[in-house]
Amino acid sequence: MDKEQLYGRFKEKAELVSAEVYRVTSVAQAFGLVEELYHQFGLRYGGPVKTAVVCPPWLESDQLTEAVIAGRGEILASISEEGEKALVGIAAADWAIAETGTLVQDATDVYLRMATTLPLISIIFANTTSLVPDLSSALSRYAGDMPGHLAFITGPSRTADIERVLTIGVHGPERLIVIFIDGEGGGRG
Repeated sequence: MDKEQLYGRFKEKAELVSAEVYRVTSVAQAFGLVEELYHQFGLRYGGPVKTAVVCPPWLESDQLTEAVIAGRGEILASISEEGEKALVGIAAADWAIAETGTLVQDATDVYLRMATTLPLISIIFANTTSLVPDLSSALSRYAGDMPGHLAFITGPSRTADIERVLTIGVHGPERLIVIFIDGEGGGRG
């Protein structure tokens, strides 16, 4: 499969489990989208929208901060001390598995785990070069250097009770937003 087919399959599978998937052509467009999303969050939840961020090296952290603040967001100074106050968590994925619509992260960093599991809304950036067809392809990319903690994220958190009543957001975010970036920007690939 080429990148277009991988992206189409990922989007289809991720949206089946209630994830929101966007694709932009540049980091600048991604930050514009973040600003728009924050305006929506502010309208719904009030502001400023408290945010836990673990910015990957391939994104411009200052520009991401500017986009969050322009959208009426506020970056928490310390995830360890204030993480439970975050409405939004922002991080990045290492790989995106098209077959299942799953994001894969080296989650060895405890702050990354906190940023992706504590807030009600999780925004995860991925570069389109990180798209792989299946699980074995994603795992092989770690080439013998398997992380101590590996996270697999497929849609918002969900659980069902014995009567099969589905509940979203019980053990993690109730909303997952994935932003794929083409072109500029780094990420794995």
